[in-house]
Amino acid sequence: MNIKNEMNKQACINTVSCAVKEILACIPEINAIANISKKIYLEQKNRKLRDFFCAYALKREMKHLTEDDIREFSQKCSNPETESVINDILDSVIFSGSHKSRFVLGIIAGNLLRNNGLDYEDMILIRALKDLLDEELERFLFFCTVRPNDGMNGVSLLEDCHRKDFLIMEKLQNLGIFSRDLSIRFDIKNTELRFLQTDISRRLHEYLEDPIVNSAEAVECSPKD
Repeated sequence: MNIKNEMNKQACINTVSCAVKEILACIPEINAIANISKKIYLEQKNRKLRDFFCAYALKREMKHLTEDDIREFSQKCSNPETESVINDILDSVIFSGSHKSRFVLGIIAGNLLRNNGLDYEDMILIRALKDLLDEELERFLFFCTVRPNDGMNGVSLLEDCHRKDFLIMEKLQNLGIFSRDLSIRFDIKNTELRFLQTDISRRLHEYLEDPIVNSAEAVECSPKD
């Protein structure tokens, strides 16, 4: 038996045991922090849902959202024809980091419940909007102003781009919003951004230009009795 190794092993065990006792002594403080974190999370979740339902109410031309409206929405969530899609929409709302995304999702939900279905473009956007930030959506709107070059088969060309533009465009392409120009390969020295607009990018542009997205405060969106 290696006595030195055994002594070191026992010393480590004693050190860990002491650390565990110190951590357990802090449980009340840890619980307090956990409660604060839970409260913050719930407040953020409620704020995101308010954004969503505000756009939903505006899309359905409601002056305010009543408890009956919420109850009706809840009932439609249980409809087998729309349940799965609504769950996907609400998941994107809760985990989104974008104010604008939540309003667009509210518009899409209004379309879904009015038509009892969505097309493929909206289904792609529901998942993409969960991962997009307001800054990225603003840059997306700028990209949409770049017109396709003549003789380039619909390819839009943006010159003298910064690295951040490439990163945002790559994200938009990976999410299926823009399409890639497959005729070239990018390298680290390249400053030209080439991309193609699609039906999905045109649909998102239409949503972001909708007055509803920029008129959240025009309607009282809190539930009323």
